Amino acid sequence: MPFNTDKCEVITFSKGPTAAPQYSLECVDQTANLGIEIQSNLKFDKRITSKIKSASKFLGCIKYSLHEASERGKLLAYTRLCQPILEYANTLCYLSDNTTSDIIEHVKSQAVHFIKNNKVRCGVTEGQAQLELKPLKDRRKSHRLSLLMRILSDETRH
Repeated sequence: MPFNTDKCEVITFSKGPTAAPQYSLECVDQTANLGIEIQSNLKFDKRITSKIKSASKFLGCIKYSLHEASERGKLLAYTRLCQPILEYANTLCYLSDNTTSDIIEHVKSQAVHFIKNNKVRCGVTEGQAQLELKPLKDRRKSHRLSLLMRILSDETRH
């Protein structure tokens, strides 16, 4: 099978400047592989941004189509469609830096205000407690602890 240079890219991972490769291939700062954007600085900010936009779009669709639905229906739609995307972005945010965690929490607070219909003038924290939604940082912590427990229990079996 011949090597097709038109479909190939070169990405270099380093902390400092690097010499140009000795290939006749295009050098890029980021590329997508299996649906995940890989950046040469090994940060996930573009992936996080795309996931936050995706969650915001889902929330907008939920707001548009379920504006007359019950609180339970809105909550169910949010927890099934939007929350998993936010949790994924929150996990990536924890791996890179915490600058975008405020944006993620803002999307979640928009969802809480929508679910509560803004009729009840309560804060986001109160609304989350009433809806029994844990903060994303607490959910991330519990996910990490359960992963650690699975790893440890799997190691003890061997």
